[in-house]
This record gives sequence, structure tokens and C-alpha cells, in this order.
Amino acid sequence: MTDGYMIIRYASTLSPEKLASLAAWADGAPRGIVVVPSPSARTYPIYAMTRGRSFACKGIDLEQLSEFRDRWFQDVNAGRA
Repeated sequence: MTDGYMIIRYASTLSPEKLASLAAWADGAPRGIVVVPSPSARTYPIYAMTRGRSFACKGIDLEQLSEFRDRWFQDVNAGRA
């Protein structure tokens, strides 16, 4: 994760509709988004991480996830991360 990637782990219990919205969000991202299932996730259905940062959601909140992503990539592009 030293090259600007963002990893998103999702609970395997996520509904097909929510998983589809997460996949569409990730497909529309400019770069560096990896989405993988997390069979052990129970408290937070969505957990995003970068080098040195993390973000957990108790539901699918694509607006907040987008803000986290955008701040991360702005810092990577500016050499602050």
C-alpha cells in the first residue's frame, strides 16, 4: 500500500444490491481501488484502508467513502502521503 492504493473490505453478508452499488462505485473510481470480501467482518460491513489511514462504515455510505477516497488521492498526488 505504499503506492497510493486504497483497499476496501466488505462483509460477505452484504446484499447483492449493496454489493452491486459498491462495485459500480469502485469501477467509476479514477484509479487504485481494490475491493475484496472479508468473511470475518461483522461490526463494520465496509472497511477502507490506505497506508496510515482507515475508514469504517456501519452501512454503505458512498458519499462518505468518496470523501475518504478523494482526500487520500489528493494527499498522494500532492506528495503528502
